[in-house]
Amino acid sequence: MKTSRGRILQLGAVAEACDPATLLCGGPWVFAGREADFADWEQRFTFAPEPFATTNDLVQAGQMAMQLSAQYLPKLARTLAPASQLPGAYWETLLIPWLGVVSQQIVERWLRIKVIVEHFAAEPLVLPLLPDDLSFHFQDENDLVLRGSLGLTFNHWLFSWLLRRMKWPEIWKEVPAKAISEDLPVFPKPGISQRLRRIISRSLLKLPFPRLKGLSLWQSLRLSLALSHPSHGTDQSRSLATLCKDFSASTLPDFDLLPVFLRTIPSSLKELKHPKKIAPVSAPRLYVASISAYEDSRYRQRLARLRGQGDRLMFIQHGGNYGQIKSPCLTRMFEFQQHVFGTWGWQSYEEVRGNFLPLPYPQLARIANAHEEKNAQLIFVGTEMPLFGYRLDCRPSPLQTILYRKAKETFFATLGEELTSQTLYRPYFPLPSSLADADWLLPRFPQLKLCQGPLWPSIRSCRLLVLDHHGTTLLEAMAANIPLLVTFCPEHWPLTRKSQDMFQILERAGIYFADAHLCAQKARHIWPNIQNWWQSSDVQNARQMFCCEYALTIPGDTTSYLASLCKTL
Repeated sequence: MKTSRGRILQLGAVAEACDPATLLCGGPWVFAGREADFADWEQRFTFAPEPFATTNDLVQAGQMAMQLSAQYLPKLARTLAPASQLPGAYWETLLIPWLGVVSQQIVERWLRIKVIVEHFAAEPLVLPLLPDDLSFHFQDENDLVLRGSLGLTFNHWLFSWLLRRMKWPEIWKEVPAKAISEDLPVFPKPGISQRLRRIISRSLLKLPFPRLKGLSLWQSLRLSLALSHPSHGTDQSRSLATLCKDFSASTLPDFDLLPVFLRTIPSSLKELKHPKKIAPVSAPRLYVASISAYEDSRYRQRLARLRGQGDRLMFIQHGGNYGQIKSPCLTRMFEFQQHVFGTWGWQSYEEVRGNFLPLPYPQLARIANAHEEKNAQLIFVGTEMPLFGYRLDCRPSPLQTILYRKAKETFFATLGEELTSQTLYRPYFPLPSSLADADWLLPRFPQLKLCQGPLWPSIRSCRLLVLDHHGTTLLEAMAANIPLLVTFCPEHWPLTRKSQDMFQILERAGIYFADAHLCAQKARHIWPNIQNWWQSSDVQNARQMFCCEYALTIPGDTTSYLASLCKTL
C-alpha cells in the first residue's frame, strides 16, 4: 500500500506487500505471526519510539494505571449494581483483577500514541483506523488477556478509539481499515471429566487455606484448621484510594473511558448476581486466597463477600519476580493491598507498601537440595516474548524483546556446536502476538533440541541450567542447588536496589552475567567439571545469601512451622 499523502502509520497487522520506505510501524506487533513473510523486518522497517525512555517513566505509567482504576471503580460498581449498597472492599476485590488489566492497557497505548503524535507532528501521516463500533466478547479474565491485551484486532481498535479522542496534526489523514482474521485460542466447552475437576477444585477453594501450588491436600487441611480462629490485631488492608495517595498527581486522559471498560467486561463477570447489602461480622477471620482469583470471577466474588463483611485476606507469593522487579502494578493493586502477603523470604519492597511476611514455602521446601545429575545435559530456559506491552511492570519493552531474543542467538553462537549439541532448549508456552521462539532459534542452530514434557524432572537431573531471565525457575533452581548460570540485560529488567545488590553478589561469584556472550564463555569454561565450580565456597555462599532473601527454606517440618504461624495471624 503506497500513498502520495505521506507514510502510513501502521497500528494493526501489516499487509502482505508493503514498502519499508512508506511505512511507519507503531511497534513490532505489526509483524506478529508474519515474521517469515518479511525477512529482516527488525532492521528494514522503521518503528515509532518507545514511550518509556527510563525506568521512572515505566514506574509512573504503572501509577497512572492504578489511579485510573481508582477513578473508574465507583462508576463501574454503580453500572454493574445500581441498586446495591455494597462496601468498597467488595468492589475492589471483585473488580481490580479485570479493571487493572484494562487500565494498564489503556495507559500504555495512550502514552504510546502521545509519543507518536509529539515525535511525528510535522510529518504527514496516513492513519488506517478501525471503526469505534466494533464489538468484542471475552469469556473471562484469561480470555481478556489473550484476545484483548495480546489481540491484534482489539489493540488496533483501542489505538483507533484513543486516537480519535486526541488532537492530532491537521496534516494527518484518517482512512478506514479492516479487522484481520486472527488465529486466537479457542476455548471448547469442557467435557464431563473437566467439569468434575472444576467442581472439586472450586470446592477446595472454599477452605480457609486452599490447596495452593506446592501444597498437598493434607497440608491444606492442616493449615485451614490452624486458621479456625478470629484474626488477631487490627486490619492491615488498604483501599485503592489510599494506595493512590502515595503517588503524585498524574495527567490522565481527559475524555470518558467508560465505554472502553464496559466493552471489555468478561461474560463471567457480567453474569454475577450481586447482593444488595452485606452484614458485617463481629469476629473477622483470615482467609488465604488462591491465585485463581485473577481468572475465576465466581471464586473472586466469594472473596469479595468475605472482604465486604470485614474478614481479611492473605495472598502468598506463587512464583518469581515478586520482590525483585522495580515496580509491579496489578500485583500491587490487588495482592499487596490485603491484610498480609506471604513472601518467599523478602521483607520489604522499596516504596511499595504492604504487610509482608517471610515464609518458608512448602513448594521450595519440597525441592530443597534435590539436584541429582543423571543427564550430562545443559538446559536453557527462556521466557515469554510478547510484542505488546500488556503489563506495566518493569519488564522488557516490545522493542527490547527483539534484543532479548537476539541475545539467545549470541549465547548459542558463543557456546559452540559441540556443547550446543548437548543442550535442550525450553521455550515459553505459546502466547498470541509474540515473537517466534523455538521455530526461530532451532533452524539457526540445528544441533539444538527441544526440552519437552514436565520441566522440573529435566532441570533436577541436568548437568547445568541456564536462564535468560529471572523468575520462578531461578528461585526453584537456587533452592534445589542446581548448577546454574543466569544472563539478562539489567536495563531491560529493572530491579529493586536490594535485588540489584543480590545479583551483584551472584555476578561476583560467576553465576550472573549481564552479557549473553560472557555467560556462554563461562558455560564452556566450567563444563568439564561443573561440580568443582558449583560447590566452591564462593558460589555456595552467594547461592545461600540469595536463597535467604528470595527462596527461603528452613530445617525441620515446614508445615508445622506454618501451622504455628497461622495461629498468630
